[in-house]
Amino acid sequence: MSSTGQPGQSGRRIGRPIVLCALQYEAEFLHASRRLEREVSIHCTGPGADHVLDFLLELDGSDVGIVVFAGLAGALMPQMHVGDVRVARRVMSDDGEKWNTTWPRDESASRGLAMCDILTTRRILRLPEERRSAHETTGAAMVDTESAALAAWAVQTHHKSWGVVRGISDDVETVLPDGIDHWVGQRGRVRPWRIGYDLLRQPRSIATMRRLGDSSKLAMQGVVDMLEKLLCEPEMCS
Repeated sequence: MSSTGQPGQSGRRIGRPIVLCALQYEAEFLHASRRLEREVSIHCTGPGADHVLDFLLELDGSDVGIVVFAGLAGALMPQMHVGDVRVARRVMSDDGEKWNTTWPRDESASRGLAMCDILTTRRILRLPEERRSAHETTGAAMVDTESAALAAWAVQTHHKSWGVVRGISDDVETVLPDGIDHWVGQRGRVRPWRIGYDLLRQPRSIATMRRLGDSSKLAMQGVVDMLEKLLCEPEMCS
């Protein structure tokens, strides 16, 4: 990637910040913010590392500035509560790789931010014991299935400004329904028929899904507020 690897060296104007989401649901929350809609470019990649990498590879030849992955995450420790929003200090993969984020770089922007380490796993961690074990092994406070793909791409292309903003939709004690890995299609849209089928098999999970719906709204509103603060205020966009 010629210009993406060394942003600003081509002499051309760097484009608006890019915010990536895995799910259409998350992207729709961001689009609903007039400030974000005006100031940033919002895209849905689809869930999982492979879809994120496919999207990022299509940026080849573009002038790209700040790239942020934003959306929902699960908690890995009891101190993280539903609705909490964190900016990633470091991203880890479940095969042991670690990357320090490079955004926000400006001390005035990062001072006072709630930051933590985020773990990316190949599959959703459904059970409390899986999450507690992941925290004990890595020290990470949150878990998702995409951020490491952005980190790896940024390092490989020498991209200088990338970060992650995530909000907690499910705490460490939440038991997620069996089959949840298949509830979202490749383009990030939910599969209602698959959700209905799985919930019929495990009706006790219906109450969990209702709670997740409410907690996801709370978390995404916090993510929107954080992105507006960091990307829509000129002194913060560094």
